[in-house]
Amino acid sequence: MKNISKRNFLKSIGTVGVYLAGANLPVWAINTTANAASSSLSYKLLKADKNGVMLMEGFTSRIVAQAGKSVKGYKWHKSADGGAVFKTEDGGWIYVSNSEVDDGGVGAIRFNSKAEIVKSYSICNGTSINCAGGPTPWNTWLTCEEHPSGFTWECDPYGKKPAEQIQSLGMFQHEAAAVDPKTSIIYQTEDTDKSGFYRFVPEKKINAMGELAKAKGKFQVMEIESGGKVKWNDVSNSVARQKGSTDLDLMKREANKKIKYKKFKRGEGAWYHDGKVHFATTGTHQIWTYDIANETCKVLYKGKGKLKYPDNVTVSNTGLVMAAEDGGNMEICGISNKKNKAFPIVRVVGHKKSEITGPAFDPSGTRLYFSSQRGKNGFTGITYEVKGRKNIPNHPVIVASKHQSAFETFAFFLHIKNSTFIHKKQLFWIPIFGQYLQKTNMISINRSEGTKAMRTILKQTKQKILSGYSIIIFPEGSRGKPGKILPFRKGAARFALALDKPIVPIYIEGSYRAWPRGKVFMKPCKITINILEPIYPNDYISKQNPDDLNVKNMTNDLEKIILDERKKYAI
Repeated sequence: MKNISKRNFLKSIGTVGVYLAGANLPVWAINTTANAASSSLSYKLLKADKNGVMLMEGFTSRIVAQAGKSVKGYKWHKSADGGAVFKTEDGGWIYVSNSEVDDGGVGAIRFNSKAEIVKSYSICNGTSINCAGGPTPWNTWLTCEEHPSGFTWECDPYGKKPAEQIQSLGMFQHEAAAVDPKTSIIYQTEDTDKSGFYRFVPEKKINAMGELAKAKGKFQVMEIESGGKVKWNDVSNSVARQKGSTDLDLMKREANKKIKYKKFKRGEGAWYHDGKVHFATTGTHQIWTYDIANETCKVLYKGKGKLKYPDNVTVSNTGLVMAAEDGGNMEICGISNKKNKAFPIVRVVGHKKSEITGPAFDPSGTRLYFSSQRGKNGFTGITYEVKGRKNIPNHPVIVASKHQSAFETFAFFLHIKNSTFIHKKQLFWIPIFGQYLQKTNMISINRSEGTKAMRTILKQTKQKILSGYSIIIFPEGSRGKPGKILPFRKGAARFALALDKPIVPIYIEGSYRAWPRGKVFMKPCKITINILEPIYPNDYISKQNPDDLNVKNMTNDLEKIILDERKKYAI
């Protein structure tokens, strides 16, 4: 077997129909190629649900807030705009949302680890026309005022500290902000017909709220030269107008008139991801990408089709750039960077007087939050959550599956991005298959080494998790006979508890028919892969119990979940 790649090997294993029953991997788990033909999933939007939201098969929506109505004691604000999500220590998260009205402000909704709303409150008052903004690496929210005398304010999503005006980020018609976590450099868009793309370069890296308000540094504007090469030019008088001047346009002030800069038409949303800042210019129907390391700025998307007026921008955990439509079809679209095309992910119907705002993901990357700014009647905004019924998180997890056939080894690679699995070392001895395992750099276990083997595997598993890989494990330890499930070993639970990662249980039906034990070749048949609800380590950690009991309880529940799913099938 000469240098065969995992993907090429998978293509060579034959024609087997695989059906993901209720799995519904979120479309944002697909990388930026957005090639629907490469997957068995369908990305076609279905008829609108009871909330007026068109979704892909298997996805559901719920309303989490409505303008003017109480959310756990807080009256949800009008004209919800830019938003972001922040982790909480209890495994939950907070969704923050701007208010784009004269009396502005920012509201927050706190969710627990089960996605239940537990609290809602204001994190910023006394501001005006809060449009978009951006999260910071030190867990604060930058909210931007969209008017000529507007400032950027730093807010505490947790509601413990008052918002602070950040004068170093300039006074102009702000739109959005994005922060480089390596340098604390803050990039900003401007919503005017001849807007600049700005950045603030602090003298020192910022680590906590309160430091930005005191930070000194350079305020600069982008100039794009030939080939997309970027040059940054210093801007003067970014806050105070010259004495006697009535001009509120930052780049028209006397001190800045001769500064060269790239004039964008209506800068909108901005988002940092993996060394790049993506931002939209609604006036030219474009999404741009600034590559920080290479110092280039080029167009990622330009179109007038599915996404004519890109506004708020976000990026999934896998790198899928997404933008909300400023009116139009009321859609959130993903961007295929290889085809310069946009494809709809979510659409709200019947809201002709509104626009989609504030798209942002929960920490797992599986729940998407956004708002219809003015709702169906043009006044009452609605904030939504969208998720799959039974999603596999698109961050590293422990995947635990019933094992009936060698086919499972390959099936998971087709549908679980960045995955590897743990197998017994004896599989290396199998002709062809063993060679394949060695080429794919899986994790092997020598069961004869006992506890030493577990320590070695745990170390290797941790390294894979940190590298962004999900770990696939078969808790039975070996293939069971058709219709039988062997007692579950405790390895999956030990890994989950030690690494603080959820277990995603999987039940596979039909794989033993596709590739029976002892057979060399596979045969075509239907296989159903049931990706079940994750179980979380926090639910099994008890200081009153010894570690072995916590592991035992988690293992028992895992086995029960898979056995209960098995009962749905006549074997």
